[in-house]
Amino acid sequence: MKAKEFFKSNAFKSLAVLLVIVIIAGALLAVFNDLLYVSDTEKENRIYSKIYGETVETENVPFDAEQGEFADGKVEKAVKVKKDGNYLVKATGNNAFGGGTVTVWVVIEMKEGKLDGVGKVVFDSTTVSKYYETSSDFFKKFNNSDEQVKEGEYFGVSDGIVNPSTGATASARAINNAVNTAIDFVKSVVLGESVGGETYRYEKYINMDKSVITPVVSENKVDYELVVKANGDAVEFKINVTVTDNVITAYKVVKNGSTYGYEDSMPQDFIAEENNYFVGKTLQDVEALLSDDGSLSEAGNTLHTGATFSTQSCIWAAAFATANYWDFLYPIEYGDYMDTVDYTVSGNEVAYVLKTVVNGDAVEFEINVTVTEGVITAYKVVKNGSTYGYEDSMPQDFIAEENNYFVGKTLQEIKALLTDDGALNSAGNALHTGATYSTQSCIWAAVYALANYDAILIRGGEQA
Repeated sequence: MKAKEFFKSNAFKSLAVLLVIVIIAGALLAVFNDLLYVSDTEKENRIYSKIYGETVETENVPFDAEQGEFADGKVEKAVKVKKDGNYLVKATGNNAFGGGTVTVWVVIEMKEGKLDGVGKVVFDSTTVSKYYETSSDFFKKFNNSDEQVKEGEYFGVSDGIVNPSTGATASARAINNAVNTAIDFVKSVVLGESVGGETYRYEKYINMDKSVITPVVSENKVDYELVVKANGDAVEFKINVTVTDNVITAYKVVKNGSTYGYEDSMPQDFIAEENNYFVGKTLQDVEALLSDDGSLSEAGNTLHTGATFSTQSCIWAAAFATANYWDFLYPIEYGDYMDTVDYTVSGNEVAYVLKTVVNGDAVEFEINVTVTEGVITAYKVVKNGSTYGYEDSMPQDFIAEENNYFVGKTLQEIKALLTDDGALNSAGNALHTGATYSTQSCIWAAVYALANYDAILIRGGEQA
């Protein structure tokens, strides 16, 4: 076929029509692609809107991996909702069944830049049972506890703001842990507050990273170089305190944090080099100047003529030094393994009432231990924290009323069952047939009681 004939043929006409269609379709596709384009940000906002329950625009909250790690969980993602300043946090809670996790989205409500409670909690995923995925009654509890959350309480299955389980205790605990983790994230990363509990009394007023604390056991004293955090109009105070035999024996304001001329309104004997107000004072004397919330009591308010914040800061330094004297002079060991501790001292005998922390699938154990002359003379499991039938896999002589495993044991013998990080070593693992967490908890109670026996005797019964 000649070229001229080809261009007049039906085949060419068909090709021409198809080409025109392709060109027009391509142009239309390009136009509609622009019109219908959805950015990654918009896609994310659609996801957040579905979780939040209404259309929202958000902005990312930047944080590094370490900032997202907490004792009982971690934060994977966090955004701020532009319209109301609330935060939407994706948090994973630990300690579900078998060491599993549960991940949820948590709405943290804010008001005037402060934590105002927990809004809705939406299930995302889990490595274990999905028992609570559709349990609306369980999730409603979070949105009905705003006042307690603002007071600093956390959710739990047996303490704190109780959000009880109805069959899946471990999953409930992991969800509570995820919500608590989201709360702590906003407190720490957004608000800059200290979280995770305080090791020492009055610690929240002290910058521990800048302070230096030196126990001198041979002289029965503790030397403190304290930096008191900024407080209202008062900036940081630097104060050196020495406590000997539970009494303040030296007190010196190295840097006065008063501002705006309030130095003259401070109690002048607070900053005096000689006859300083605090020298000779005990914890009881100092605490009489403070209310339970750390503010000045009526007695504390009578000491100054306007410098409220500076007066508080000076008293806080004295309170911290005297309240924690024993803890720094004779530190308590293995305290992280205990939830609560009580004890009585009679002669050379220390009788403990201990509650262990939740440990994996094992909930709290309540155990009474008596130590005499460095040896366990009585050991009784008052509440067995084993779950899911693992009671039968525990070493039975751990819970025996007679011929109890721990009676007669020393610290060296008990530590021989644990690694340096508190896990069971080969000797410890040889004692059970599956109940790892419960076995650990029982050993922890024994090692705590033995390791702190001498320190408690020296304290003379002073509670840790």
